[in-house]
Amino acid sequence: FQRKRLGKTFLGWADGELIGYFTVTPTSLSRAEYTGEETAVAGELRDKLHDVPSLLIARLALQKEYKRMGIGTRIVDYIIAWGLEQEVPFRFIVVDAKDSAIEFYDEYGFIRSEHSNMEGRDQHLMMYLLPALEED
Repeated sequence: FQRKRLGKTFLGWADGELIGYFTVTPTSLSRAEYTGEETAVAGELRDKLHDVPSLLIARLALQKEYKRMGIGTRIVDYIIAWGLEQEVPFRFIVVDAKDSAIEFYDEYGFIRSEHSNMEGRDQHLMMYLLPALEED
């Protein structure tokens, strides 16, 4: 994925053991993927733009023994900070969350799109609104 320049993968290590990884990639949130009713800002963006630049969490995985230790939350914290530091602006962090991960993303503050159920798959589009840039 990374060698094809489709995304950037980060590896997490503890005591020389790979404990998890995540991949992020630029994407755009099309008007067909959200209603605009998820947040007020989403509504404003939907009225003004066709596609909204976003950062997709393409993969996020931890070894079983490292789950429920706050590591996933720290990874999402890092992804958000990393996204804000990039020269290319992103307005949302998005993820196609599996059924088993929806609660995690809900608790973090991600919002499920009204158009989120991918046909026949246990994934749901969820989005996290990044803050707007300050006026100079």
